[in-house]
Amino acid sequence: ARLVVNEMYTLRREGREALSEPRRGVDITGDGDLWDTNDIFLSSIGALDYSPLVRVNNVAVPLTTNSIDSAPLEVDFTTSEDLFNPGPDPVNVVAVEVESRARNCPHQAAIGEL
Repeated sequence: ARLVVNEMYTLRREGREALSEPRRGVDITGDGDLWDTNDIFLSSIGALDYSPLVRVNNVAVPLTTNSIDSAPLEVDFTTSEDLFNPGPDPVNVVAVEVESRARNCPHQAAIGEL
């Protein structure tokens, strides 16, 4: 059997660090945990296509992008189609770097449940 590799998009504002508490080790949202991210997973993943194996795409977005650190919480991008449809959207994507290795990244739908 072949394991499916799905796409994960880790966002960062142009010239800044990732909008991801686990990657940075910083409580960006101020809620007392280090779990929040603005990571986006390929929207077309179905139950039969699910795989915890992901290829990370580091995506630079414009400096003006609202994300997990915006107050009040307003997130500009929530689906892969916001950024790629099918290629990079020239308004929303400044640059893309695809990591060469895949990562194990199990998705958790609710706290305590996988």
